[in-house]
Amino acid sequence: MKRTGKRLRRSTARKNVHTKRRSPKQQLSVTKTPTKQGASLERPRSRLAEWAWCKRRVDPLKDHFELRYGSAEDFGWDDWIPVARVGRPIDGVFGVDFIINRKTPNYRVMMDKTKKELDFYLVELRERDPWVYAKYHCGTTANVYSSIHWSFFSEKTDCQSEKRQR
Repeated sequence: MKRTGKRLRRSTARKNVHTKRRSPKQQLSVTKTPTKQGASLERPRSRLAEWAWCKRRVDPLKDHFELRYGSAEDFGWDDWIPVARVGRPIDGVFGVDFIINRKTPNYRVMMDKTKKELDFYLVELRERDPWVYAKYHCGTTANVYSSIHWSFFSEKTDCQSEKRQR
């Protein structure tokens, strides 16, 4: 491991993956789940299995979550600052695309809070399917009163895309 700044960096294929380590007994087998296109996503079978997230591009036209920063007491959805998009997991790893501009005031605070939310909801809760739980979380009062707000966006069909372009 190399020490760079405050963080340790693993020089492996999963070096940018954020996850909590589990004991060998807790690491369980993986189930392949079919997707619409015929490809398969691998998902851990048990609550004890390992989930993670890493920085990767997320297609805004496919199923994703958008995380925004702001106060529900002062402003609404349109006024909150878009911080990140979360895509479906592949091999138990969620892709996260940080879309916030680095020049935004309070950038570091927003990024820190967003990373804590990602760690908590996708990794630390140890849900059987964090994707389903995150969808549920979008409609909770905890989501409303948090400074990071989650919203789910369904995949856009060709008809929806054409209407959007007009």
